[in-house]
Amino acid sequence: MSSFLSRGSHLLCSRFHCSPTVYVCGILGSADIASNGEDLWQAIDFVALRQLIGARDDKSIWLCGAPIHTCGNIILGDPACDRFQLNPPTFERVMPVEELRDEYLLEVLKAALKLKRSDILVLVLVGHGDPSAGSFIIGEKEMQSMLTKKLLERAVTETKGTIFLINTACYSGSWESPCWTLLAAAASHEEAPSIAASGSGKCRGGFFTNALIAEHMHEFGINAPRPASVDDTGYRGPQCTHDFSSEKPTNPSRRLPKPSLRDWIHQLQDDIGRVYTTANITFLPCSSSEPHSLPFLPLNSPKATLHCLPCIPPSLPTEPALFSTANTIILPSKLPTQELTKLSASDEAELVEMAMDILRFMPPSVPSEHRVALRSWKVIHAVQRGEEPLGEMEKGRLLSVLRNRECCRKCALSIARNLGWEKEVAELGGPGGKQSQLVARHTLLEEAEASGCLVRSLIVQEGPVRVWTSVAGWLARVWDAAGRPIITVEDWEQAVEEVHSVQFVCSIVA
Repeated sequence: MSSFLSRGSHLLCSRFHCSPTVYVCGILGSADIASNGEDLWQAIDFVALRQLIGARDDKSIWLCGAPIHTCGNIILGDPACDRFQLNPPTFERVMPVEELRDEYLLEVLKAALKLKRSDILVLVLVGHGDPSAGSFIIGEKEMQSMLTKKLLERAVTETKGTIFLINTACYSGSWESPCWTLLAAAASHEEAPSIAASGSGKCRGGFFTNALIAEHMHEFGINAPRPASVDDTGYRGPQCTHDFSSEKPTNPSRRLPKPSLRDWIHQLQDDIGRVYTTANITFLPCSSSEPHSLPFLPLNSPKATLHCLPCIPPSLPTEPALFSTANTIILPSKLPTQELTKLSASDEAELVEMAMDILRFMPPSVPSEHRVALRSWKVIHAVQRGEEPLGEMEKGRLLSVLRNRECCRKCALSIARNLGWEKEVAELGGPGGKQSQLVARHTLLEEAEASGCLVRSLIVQEGPVRVWTSVAGWLARVWDAAGRPIITVEDWEQAVEEVHSVQFVCSIVA
Protein backbone atom coordinates (compact mmCIF):
# COMPACT_ATOMS: atom_id res chain seq x y z
CA MET A 1 0.00 0.00 0.00
CA SER A 2 1.18 3.53 -0.59
CA SER A 3 -0.13 6.82 0.68
CA PHE A 4 0.63 10.42 -0.09
CA LEU A 5 -0.32 14.08 0.06
CA SER A 6 0.15 16.37 -2.93
CA ARG A 7 -0.14 20.00 -3.92
CA GLY A 8 1.95 21.57 -1.15
CA SER A 9 -0.60 21.32 1.65
CA HIS A 10 1.79 23.10 4.05
CA LEU A 11 0.86 26.37 2.35
CA LEU A 12 -2.63 26.02 3.74
CA CYS A 13 -1.48 26.76 7.28
CA SER A 14 -1.54 30.47 6.60
CA ARG A 15 -5.14 30.26 5.44
CA PHE A 16 -6.40 28.62 8.62
CA HIS A 17 -5.89 31.55 10.98
CA CYS A 18 -9.52 32.40 10.30
CA SER A 19 -12.17 29.79 10.87
CA PRO A 20 -13.11 28.47 7.44
CA THR A 21 -16.44 26.84 6.74
CA VAL A 22 -15.90 23.17 5.93
CA TYR A 23 -18.23 21.47 3.44
CA VAL A 24 -18.12 17.70 2.83
CA CYS A 25 -19.37 15.56 -0.05
CA GLY A 26 -18.80 11.87 0.60
CA ILE A 27 -19.82 8.77 -1.30
CA LEU A 28 -19.62 5.07 -0.45
CA GLY A 29 -19.29 3.22 -3.74
CA SER A 30 -19.77 -0.27 -2.30
CA ALA A 31 -23.49 -0.95 -2.34
CA ASP A 32 -23.59 -4.44 -0.83
CA ILE A 33 -22.02 -3.73 2.55
CA ALA A 34 -24.40 -5.89 4.59
CA SER A 35 -23.78 -9.21 2.83
CA ASN A 36 -20.36 -8.67 1.29
CA GLY A 37 -17.71 -9.07 3.98
CA GLU A 38 -15.05 -7.70 1.67
CA ASP A 39 -16.82 -4.34 1.63
CA LEU A 40 -17.53 -4.03 5.35
CA TRP A 41 -14.19 -2.37 6.03
CA GLN A 42 -15.05 0.34 3.53
CA ALA A 43 -18.28 1.16 5.35
CA ILE A 44 -16.22 1.45 8.55
CA ASP A 45 -13.86 3.87 6.77
CA PHE A 46 -16.88 5.88 5.62
CA VAL A 47 -18.08 6.34 9.20
CA ALA A 48 -14.58 6.95 10.59
CA LEU A 49 -13.77 9.67 8.04
CA ARG A 50 -17.01 11.47 8.86
CA GLN A 51 -15.97 11.46 12.52
CA LEU A 52 -12.44 12.60 11.66
CA ILE A 53 -13.53 15.52 9.50
CA GLY A 54 -16.18 16.55 12.01
CA ALA A 55 -17.99 18.99 9.70
CA ARG A 56 -21.46 20.26 10.54
CA ASP A 57 -24.27 18.01 9.36
CA ASP A 58 -25.97 20.87 7.51
CA LYS A 59 -22.76 21.41 5.53
CA SER A 60 -22.24 17.73 4.71
CA ILE A 61 -23.70 15.14 2.41
CA TRP A 62 -22.86 11.43 2.67
CA LEU A 63 -24.34 9.29 -0.10
CA CYS A 64 -24.53 5.49 -0.19
CA GLY A 65 -26.63 2.70 -1.64
CA ALA A 66 -27.40 0.91 1.65
CA PRO A 67 -27.95 2.01 5.27
CA ILE A 68 -24.83 1.91 7.44
CA HIS A 69 -26.59 0.32 10.44
CA THR A 70 -26.83 -2.98 8.52
CA CYS A 71 -23.06 -3.38 9.08
CA GLY A 72 -23.36 -4.14 12.79
CA ASN A 73 -20.56 -2.94 15.07
CA ILE A 74 -18.45 -0.15 13.59
CA ILE A 75 -15.00 -0.88 15.05
CA LEU A 76 -11.77 0.57 13.68
CA GLY A 77 -8.20 -0.43 14.45
CA ASP A 78 -5.64 -3.18 14.30
CA PRO A 79 -6.87 -6.33 16.09
CA ALA A 80 -3.55 -6.66 17.95
CA CYS A 81 -4.28 -3.55 20.03
CA ASP A 82 -7.20 -1.63 21.49
CA ARG A 83 -9.67 -0.44 18.87
CA PHE A 84 -12.30 2.24 19.09
CA GLN A 85 -15.99 1.83 18.47
CA LEU A 86 -18.00 4.33 16.48
CA ASN A 87 -21.71 4.53 17.23
CA PRO A 88 -22.89 7.06 14.66
CA PRO A 89 -26.40 8.41 14.36
CA THR A 90 -28.13 7.97 11.02
CA PHE A 91 -26.18 10.49 8.95
CA GLU A 92 -26.12 8.94 5.46
CA ARG A 93 -28.52 9.57 2.59
CA VAL A 94 -29.49 6.24 1.03
CA MET A 95 -30.61 6.21 -2.57
CA PRO A 96 -30.79 3.84 -5.56
CA VAL A 97 -27.35 2.76 -6.72
CA GLU A 98 -28.03 3.74 -10.32
CA GLU A 99 -28.54 7.36 -9.21
CA LEU A 100 -25.54 7.67 -6.90
CA ARG A 101 -22.93 8.98 -9.33
CA ASP A 102 -25.07 11.73 -10.85
CA GLU A 103 -26.43 12.79 -7.46
CA TYR A 104 -22.92 12.96 -6.05
CA LEU A 105 -21.65 15.13 -8.91
CA LEU A 106 -24.64 17.42 -8.48
CA GLU A 107 -23.99 17.81 -4.73
CA VAL A 108 -20.30 18.50 -5.38
CA LEU A 109 -21.18 21.17 -7.93
CA LYS A 110 -23.65 22.85 -5.54
CA ALA A 111 -21.11 22.87 -2.71
CA ALA A 112 -18.29 24.13 -4.94
CA LEU A 113 -20.36 27.10 -6.07
CA LYS A 114 -21.02 28.11 -2.44
CA LEU A 115 -17.35 28.29 -1.44
CA LYS A 116 -15.69 31.56 -0.48
CA ARG A 117 -11.91 31.83 -0.72
CA SER A 118 -11.47 30.96 2.95
CA ASP A 119 -13.80 27.93 2.79
CA ILE A 120 -12.87 24.27 2.41
CA LEU A 121 -14.58 21.49 0.49
CA VAL A 122 -13.64 17.92 1.38
CA LEU A 123 -14.49 15.29 -1.22
CA VAL A 124 -14.52 11.72 0.12
CA LEU A 125 -14.48 8.63 -2.09
CA VAL A 126 -14.69 5.30 -0.24
CA GLY A 127 -14.92 2.12 -2.28
CA HIS A 128 -13.20 0.16 -5.05
CA GLY A 129 -10.91 1.45 -7.80
CA ASP A 130 -10.71 0.28 -11.38
CA PRO A 131 -7.24 -1.20 -12.09
CA SER A 132 -7.28 -0.21 -15.76
CA ALA A 133 -8.01 3.50 -15.42
CA GLY A 134 -8.09 4.22 -11.69
CA SER A 135 -11.75 5.25 -11.92
CA PHE A 136 -13.92 5.04 -8.81
CA ILE A 137 -16.44 2.19 -9.00
CA ILE A 138 -20.01 2.77 -7.81
CA GLY A 139 -22.38 -0.15 -7.37
CA GLU A 140 -22.10 -3.81 -8.35
CA LYS A 141 -22.24 -5.77 -11.61
CA GLU A 142 -25.06 -4.64 -13.90
CA MET A 143 -25.81 -1.65 -11.63
CA GLN A 144 -22.20 -0.46 -11.82
CA SER A 145 -21.11 3.01 -12.94
CA MET A 146 -17.74 4.79 -12.98
CA LEU A 147 -16.81 8.14 -11.45
CA THR A 148 -13.77 9.49 -13.28
CA LYS A 149 -11.28 12.16 -12.29
CA LYS A 150 -12.31 14.25 -15.29
CA LEU A 151 -15.98 14.29 -14.23
CA LEU A 152 -15.08 15.39 -10.71
CA GLU A 153 -12.70 18.08 -11.99
CA ARG A 154 -15.49 19.55 -14.10
CA ALA A 155 -17.76 19.78 -11.05
CA VAL A 156 -15.26 21.91 -9.09
CA THR A 157 -13.87 24.08 -11.87
CA GLU A 158 -15.60 27.27 -10.73
CA THR A 159 -14.76 27.04 -7.02
CA LYS A 160 -12.99 29.84 -5.15
CA GLY A 161 -12.12 27.84 -2.06
CA THR A 162 -9.68 25.07 -1.12
CA ILE A 163 -10.50 21.47 -2.02
CA PHE A 164 -9.24 18.25 -0.49
CA LEU A 165 -9.89 14.84 -2.02
CA ILE A 166 -9.68 11.79 0.28
CA ASN A 167 -9.74 8.65 -1.84
CA THR A 168 -9.44 5.29 -0.04
CA ALA A 169 -9.80 3.14 -3.16
CA CYS A 170 -7.15 1.03 -4.83
CA TYR A 171 -5.13 2.87 -7.52
CA SER A 172 -6.25 6.21 -6.03
CA GLY A 173 -2.84 7.75 -6.70
CA SER A 174 -4.03 8.38 -10.24
CA TRP A 175 -6.36 11.11 -8.89
CA GLU A 176 -3.66 13.78 -8.57
CA SER A 177 -4.98 17.05 -9.94
CA PRO A 178 -4.31 20.81 -9.73
CA CYS A 179 -7.93 21.13 -8.61
CA TRP A 180 -7.38 19.60 -5.16
CA THR A 181 -4.97 18.38 -2.51
CA LEU A 182 -5.04 14.60 -2.65
CA LEU A 183 -4.91 12.19 0.28
CA ALA A 184 -4.78 8.77 -1.35
CA ALA A 185 -4.64 5.28 0.12
CA ALA A 186 -2.61 3.83 -2.74
CA ALA A 187 -0.39 4.76 -5.64
CA SER A 188 -1.79 4.59 -9.16
CA HIS A 189 -0.54 1.00 -9.61
CA GLU A 190 -1.18 -0.38 -6.12
CA GLU A 191 -4.02 -1.77 -4.04
CA ALA A 192 -5.22 -0.36 -0.73
CA PRO A 193 -5.54 -3.18 1.82
CA SER A 194 -7.78 -3.27 4.84
CA ILE A 195 -6.55 -3.84 8.36
CA ALA A 196 -5.87 -7.48 9.19
CA ALA A 197 -8.96 -9.46 10.16
CA SER A 198 -9.87 -9.53 13.85
CA GLY A 199 -10.92 -12.54 15.90
CA SER A 200 -14.41 -12.29 14.41
CA GLY A 201 -12.93 -12.66 10.93
CA LYS A 202 -14.01 -9.13 10.00
CA CYS A 203 -11.65 -6.46 8.67
CA ARG A 204 -11.73 -3.43 10.93
CA GLY A 205 -11.41 -0.54 8.49
CA GLY A 206 -8.63 0.51 6.16
CA PHE A 207 -5.00 0.85 7.14
CA PHE A 208 -4.79 4.34 5.64
CA THR A 209 -7.87 5.66 7.48
CA ASN A 210 -6.53 4.26 10.74
CA ALA A 211 -3.21 5.99 10.11
CA LEU A 212 -4.90 9.32 9.29
CA ILE A 213 -6.79 9.22 12.59
CA ALA A 214 -3.76 8.20 14.60
CA GLU A 215 -1.63 10.93 13.02
CA HIS A 216 -4.31 13.53 13.75
CA MET A 217 -4.41 12.43 17.39
CA HIS A 218 -0.61 12.59 17.56
CA GLU A 219 -0.74 16.16 16.32
CA PHE A 220 -2.73 17.06 19.44
CA GLY A 221 -0.59 15.10 21.89
CA ILE A 222 -2.85 12.02 22.02
CA ASN A 223 -1.12 8.66 21.61
CA ALA A 224 -3.53 6.49 19.68
CA PRO A 225 -3.56 2.69 20.15
CA ARG A 226 -1.19 0.75 17.96
CA PRO A 227 0.21 -2.77 18.10
CA ALA A 228 3.70 -3.52 19.30
CA SER A 229 6.35 -4.66 16.88
CA VAL A 230 6.94 -8.26 15.89
CA ASP A 231 10.50 -9.56 16.37
CA ASP A 232 12.46 -11.93 14.13
CA THR A 233 10.94 -14.98 15.82
CA GLY A 234 7.40 -13.77 15.19
CA TYR A 235 6.76 -12.80 18.83
CA ARG A 236 4.71 -9.67 19.39
CA GLY A 237 5.06 -7.76 22.62
CA PRO A 238 2.21 -6.05 24.51
CA GLN A 239 0.50 -3.23 22.65
CA CYS A 240 2.05 0.23 22.82
CA THR A 241 1.00 2.52 25.65
CA HIS A 242 -1.73 4.96 24.69
CA ASP A 243 -3.89 7.59 26.35
CA PHE A 244 -6.97 7.04 24.26
CA SER A 245 -10.68 6.75 25.13
CA SER A 246 -12.87 8.16 27.86
CA GLU A 247 -11.17 5.89 30.42
CA LYS A 248 -7.88 7.76 29.98
CA PRO A 249 -8.86 11.41 29.63
CA THR A 250 -6.08 13.58 28.18
CA ASN A 251 -6.50 17.22 27.32
CA PRO A 252 -5.53 17.62 23.67
CA SER A 253 -3.17 20.47 22.78
CA ARG A 254 -1.88 21.22 19.31
CA ARG A 255 1.81 20.50 18.78
CA LEU A 256 4.08 22.63 16.64
CA PRO A 257 5.69 21.91 14.33
CA LYS A 258 3.12 19.44 13.10
CA PRO A 259 4.42 15.98 12.20
CA SER A 260 4.68 14.71 8.67
CA LEU A 261 1.99 12.22 7.72
CA ARG A 262 4.57 10.29 5.72
CA ASP A 263 6.94 10.02 8.68
CA TRP A 264 4.13 8.96 11.00
CA ILE A 265 2.94 6.16 8.72
CA HIS A 266 6.48 4.91 8.24
CA GLN A 267 6.84 4.81 12.04
CA LEU A 268 3.55 2.91 12.29
CA GLN A 269 4.75 0.37 9.74
CA ASP A 270 7.95 -0.16 11.75
CA ASP A 271 5.92 -0.66 14.93
CA ILE A 272 3.60 -3.27 13.50
CA GLY A 273 6.47 -5.29 12.05
CA ARG A 274 5.41 -8.00 9.67
CA VAL A 275 1.66 -7.57 10.00
CA TYR A 276 1.49 -5.53 6.79
CA THR A 277 4.29 -7.11 4.81
CA THR A 278 2.20 -6.85 1.65
CA ALA A 279 1.59 -3.17 2.27
CA ASN A 280 4.93 -1.53 1.54
CA ILE A 281 4.33 2.15 2.12
CA THR A 282 5.78 4.50 -0.48
CA PHE A 283 4.98 8.08 -1.42
CA LEU A 284 4.90 10.05 -4.57
CA PRO A 285 7.00 13.24 -4.36
CA CYS A 286 5.33 15.80 -2.14
CA SER A 287 6.18 18.40 0.47
CA SER A 288 5.73 15.87 3.25
CA SER A 289 8.62 17.18 5.34
CA GLU A 290 6.81 20.49 5.81
CA PRO A 291 4.19 21.17 8.51
CA HIS A 292 0.71 20.54 7.22
CA SER A 293 -2.85 21.34 8.20
CA LEU A 294 -5.50 18.84 7.18
CA PRO A 295 -9.26 19.50 7.08
CA PHE A 296 -10.03 17.60 10.27
CA LEU A 297 -11.85 18.78 13.38
CA PRO A 298 -9.22 19.90 15.94
CA LEU A 299 -9.25 17.64 18.98
CA ASN A 300 -9.12 20.67 21.28
CA SER A 301 -12.49 21.76 19.90
CA PRO A 302 -15.40 21.38 22.36
CA LYS A 303 -17.20 19.37 19.65
CA ALA A 304 -14.40 16.83 19.22
CA THR A 305 -15.13 13.31 20.52
CA LEU A 306 -12.80 11.18 18.43
CA HIS A 307 -10.27 10.71 21.25
CA CYS A 308 -13.00 9.84 23.77
CA LEU A 309 -14.66 6.94 21.96
CA PRO A 310 -15.18 3.61 23.78
CA CYS A 311 -12.25 1.20 23.72
CA ILE A 312 -12.52 -2.40 22.46
CA PRO A 313 -9.81 -4.79 23.74
CA PRO A 314 -7.47 -6.62 21.34
CA SER A 315 -8.90 -9.52 19.40
CA LEU A 316 -7.56 -13.04 19.27
CA PRO A 317 -5.30 -13.78 16.31
CA THR A 318 -6.81 -15.94 13.61
CA GLU A 319 -4.29 -17.61 11.33
CA PRO A 320 -6.16 -20.31 9.35
CA ALA A 321 -2.94 -22.15 8.51
CA LEU A 322 -1.93 -22.37 12.14
CA PHE A 323 -5.03 -22.29 14.28
CA SER A 324 -7.33 -25.27 14.39
CA THR A 325 -10.76 -24.63 12.93
CA ALA A 326 -12.22 -26.11 16.08
CA ASN A 327 -13.37 -23.52 18.58
CA THR A 328 -13.95 -25.74 21.57
CA ILE A 329 -14.07 -24.10 24.95
CA ILE A 330 -13.92 -26.30 28.01
CA LEU A 331 -16.31 -25.08 30.65
CA PRO A 332 -17.86 -26.46 33.81
CA SER A 333 -21.15 -28.20 33.17
CA LYS A 334 -23.01 -25.62 35.26
CA LEU A 335 -21.83 -22.11 35.95
CA PRO A 336 -22.92 -20.64 39.29
CA THR A 337 -25.09 -17.59 38.66
CA GLN A 338 -25.59 -15.86 41.98
CA GLU A 339 -26.17 -12.44 40.50
CA LEU A 340 -29.49 -11.46 41.99
CA THR A 341 -29.35 -12.88 45.51
CA LYS A 342 -27.17 -12.22 48.53
CA LEU A 343 -24.12 -14.46 48.75
CA SER A 344 -24.05 -17.01 51.55
CA ALA A 345 -21.31 -16.84 54.16
CA SER A 346 -19.43 -19.70 52.49
CA ASP A 347 -19.72 -18.05 49.08
CA GLU A 348 -18.51 -14.77 50.56
CA ALA A 349 -15.49 -16.49 52.09
CA GLU A 350 -14.72 -18.24 48.80
CA LEU A 351 -14.93 -14.93 46.93
CA VAL A 352 -12.55 -13.24 49.38
CA GLU A 353 -10.05 -16.08 49.06
CA MET A 354 -10.15 -16.01 45.26
CA ALA A 355 -9.91 -12.20 45.15
CA MET A 356 -6.88 -12.28 47.45
CA ASP A 357 -5.26 -14.81 45.15
CA ILE A 358 -5.81 -12.47 42.19
CA LEU A 359 -4.12 -9.63 44.08
CA ARG A 360 -1.32 -11.86 45.35
CA PHE A 361 -0.47 -12.92 41.81
CA MET A 362 -1.44 -9.81 39.89
CA PRO A 363 -2.43 -10.82 36.34
CA PRO A 364 -0.75 -9.29 33.28
CA SER A 365 -1.75 -5.77 32.34
CA VAL A 366 -4.04 -6.60 29.46
CA PRO A 367 -7.56 -5.23 28.93
CA SER A 368 -9.28 -8.54 29.68
CA GLU A 369 -7.75 -8.54 33.18
CA HIS A 370 -8.39 -4.94 34.20
CA ARG A 371 -12.00 -5.37 35.28
CA VAL A 372 -11.41 -8.60 37.22
CA ALA A 373 -8.38 -7.15 39.02
CA LEU A 374 -10.23 -3.94 39.90
CA ARG A 375 -13.28 -5.77 41.25
CA SER A 376 -11.05 -8.13 43.24
CA TRP A 377 -9.33 -5.12 44.76
CA LYS A 378 -12.70 -3.69 45.77
CA VAL A 379 -13.69 -6.95 47.46
CA ILE A 380 -10.63 -6.78 49.70
CA HIS A 381 -9.94 -3.06 50.17
CA ALA A 382 -12.94 -0.92 49.24
CA VAL A 383 -14.53 -0.62 52.69
CA GLN A 384 -11.34 0.14 54.61
CA ARG A 385 -10.31 2.71 51.96
CA GLY A 386 -13.65 4.45 52.12
CA GLU A 387 -14.71 3.50 48.60
CA GLU A 388 -18.00 2.13 47.36
CA PRO A 389 -17.94 -1.68 47.73
CA LEU A 390 -19.22 -4.07 45.12
CA GLY A 391 -22.96 -4.68 45.14
CA GLU A 392 -24.39 -8.16 45.53
CA MET A 393 -24.99 -8.54 41.80
CA GLU A 394 -21.40 -7.56 40.97
CA LYS A 395 -20.03 -9.90 43.63
CA GLY A 396 -22.10 -12.76 42.25
CA ARG A 397 -20.81 -12.11 38.74
CA LEU A 398 -17.22 -11.92 39.95
CA LEU A 399 -17.57 -15.17 41.88
CA SER A 400 -18.95 -16.86 38.74
CA VAL A 401 -16.03 -15.61 36.66
CA LEU A 402 -13.44 -16.71 39.22
CA ARG A 403 -15.03 -20.14 39.66
CA ASN A 404 -15.12 -20.56 35.90
CA ARG A 405 -11.43 -19.73 35.72
CA GLU A 406 -10.61 -22.26 38.41
CA CYS A 407 -12.53 -24.93 36.51
CA CYS A 408 -10.53 -24.15 33.39
CA ARG A 409 -7.27 -24.44 35.34
CA LYS A 410 -8.32 -27.89 36.54
CA CYS A 411 -9.20 -28.87 32.97
CA ALA A 412 -5.83 -27.75 31.64
CA LEU A 413 -3.96 -29.46 34.46
CA SER A 414 -5.82 -32.69 33.79
CA ILE A 415 -5.13 -32.48 30.04
CA ALA A 416 -1.41 -31.89 30.61
CA ARG A 417 -1.20 -34.91 32.92
CA ASN A 418 -3.23 -37.06 30.54
CA LEU A 419 -0.68 -36.24 27.83
CA GLY A 420 2.13 -37.44 30.08
CA TRP A 421 3.64 -34.08 31.02
CA GLU A 422 3.79 -34.60 34.79
CA LYS A 423 7.48 -33.67 34.96
CA GLU A 424 7.01 -30.42 33.05
CA VAL A 425 4.02 -29.46 35.19
CA ALA A 426 6.09 -30.04 38.33
CA GLU A 427 8.89 -27.87 36.97
CA LEU A 428 6.70 -24.98 35.79
CA GLY A 429 4.01 -25.14 38.44
CA GLY A 430 0.28 -25.32 37.92
CA PRO A 431 -1.77 -22.90 35.81
CA GLY A 432 -2.48 -20.65 38.79
CA GLY A 433 -0.10 -18.72 41.03
CA LYS A 434 2.94 -17.24 39.33
CA GLN A 435 1.98 -18.79 36.00
CA SER A 436 -1.13 -16.58 35.92
CA GLN A 437 1.14 -13.52 35.88
CA LEU A 438 2.58 -14.43 32.47
CA VAL A 439 1.16 -13.17 29.18
CA ALA A 440 -0.09 -15.77 26.73
CA ARG A 441 2.29 -15.41 23.80
CA HIS A 442 0.25 -15.50 20.64
CA THR A 443 3.01 -17.05 18.53
CA LEU A 444 3.47 -19.85 21.05
CA LEU A 445 -0.27 -20.50 21.05
CA GLU A 446 -0.18 -20.73 17.27
CA GLU A 447 2.78 -23.11 17.26
CA ALA A 448 1.13 -25.38 19.84
CA GLU A 449 -2.10 -25.40 17.79
CA ALA A 450 -0.18 -26.26 14.62
CA SER A 451 1.36 -29.26 16.44
CA GLY A 452 -2.01 -30.62 17.54
CA CYS A 453 -2.00 -29.27 21.10
CA LEU A 454 -5.26 -27.34 20.79
CA VAL A 455 -4.65 -24.82 23.53
CA ARG A 456 -7.16 -22.48 21.96
CA SER A 457 -9.90 -24.70 23.37
CA LEU A 458 -9.03 -23.20 26.75
CA ILE A 459 -9.62 -19.61 25.75
CA VAL A 460 -12.72 -18.36 27.54
CA GLN A 461 -14.93 -15.49 26.47
CA GLU A 462 -16.14 -13.60 29.51
CA GLY A 463 -18.22 -10.94 27.81
CA PRO A 464 -19.01 -9.44 24.42
CA VAL A 465 -15.38 -8.51 23.78
CA ARG A 466 -13.34 -9.88 26.72
CA VAL A 467 -11.41 -13.11 26.51
CA TRP A 468 -9.21 -14.86 29.05
CA THR A 469 -6.12 -16.61 27.61
CA SER A 470 -4.12 -17.33 30.77
CA VAL A 471 -4.75 -21.10 30.90
CA ALA A 472 -4.19 -21.49 27.16
CA GLY A 473 -0.84 -19.74 27.57
CA TRP A 474 0.09 -22.04 30.45
CA LEU A 475 -0.68 -25.21 28.51
CA ALA A 476 1.34 -23.89 25.55
CA ARG A 477 4.31 -23.32 27.87
CA VAL A 478 4.00 -26.87 29.22
CA TRP A 479 3.91 -28.18 25.65
CA ASP A 480 7.03 -26.14 24.87
CA ALA A 481 8.83 -27.50 27.96
CA ALA A 482 7.89 -31.05 26.91
CA GLY A 483 9.90 -30.63 23.70
CA ARG A 484 7.09 -29.42 21.43
CA PRO A 485 5.75 -32.88 20.55
CA ILE A 486 3.30 -33.53 17.71
CA ILE A 487 -0.07 -34.45 19.24
CA THR A 488 -2.29 -36.68 17.15
CA VAL A 489 -6.00 -36.05 16.93
CA GLU A 490 -6.62 -39.32 18.76
CA ASP A 491 -4.25 -38.43 21.63
CA TRP A 492 -5.80 -34.99 22.06
CA GLU A 493 -9.34 -36.32 22.02
CA GLN A 494 -8.41 -39.02 24.52
CA ALA A 495 -6.82 -36.47 26.85
CA VAL A 496 -9.92 -34.29 26.71
CA GLU A 497 -12.24 -37.28 27.05
CA GLU A 498 -10.59 -38.25 30.32
CA VAL A 499 -11.29 -34.75 31.60
CA HIS A 500 -14.99 -35.48 31.23
CA SER A 501 -14.69 -38.10 33.91
CA VAL A 502 -14.05 -35.37 36.46
CA GLN A 503 -17.40 -33.62 35.86
CA PHE A 504 -16.39 -31.30 33.00
CA VAL A 505 -17.97 -31.07 29.59
CA CYS A 506 -16.89 -29.68 26.25
CA SER A 507 -19.21 -27.23 24.59
CA ILE A 508 -18.79 -26.00 21.05
CA VAL A 509 -19.02 -22.23 20.86
CA ALA A 510 -19.74 -20.76 17.43
